[in-house]
Amino acid sequence: MTTFPPIDDLLAGFGDFLLRKGVVTSAEITEAEIIRAETPFLRLGEVLMGLGHVKLLDYMALLREHLGSLRLGDYLVMRRIITPKQLQEGLSLQADSGKMLGYCLIQLGHCTMPQMQLILAEQRKLRGQPEET
Repeated sequence: MTTFPPIDDLLAGFGDFLLRKGVVTSAEITEAEIIRAETPFLRLGEVLMGLGHVKLLDYMALLREHLGSLRLGDYLVMRRIITPKQLQEGLSLQADSGKMLGYCLIQLGHCTMPQMQLILAEQRKLRGQPEET
């Protein structure tokens, strides 16, 4: 059976993102991480909201902003379309060929064109960009 890391591991850096935005303090992140150690099924954002450090609507907007700022490869790994190893293979081919990463990953057989189109559409939506027609 394949196991996947918790979503917070895939979104590593979300706490740092919140700190950089000035939404929470490092003490509040530490407080939330202590609670997460006791209740690992809770996500960092859920704990921060439960503690009253972040409001739901703010959290949703910040999460959307954070996800929209992820590079294509990181987003594909986060969505579990490819593995970190496959990303490295794609980046290697990209460096050698000069092609766009998406094309390299498709060429390597790590994802399909429909998957890539879906992911790129999701990224555009998260970034508030218009849909391609």
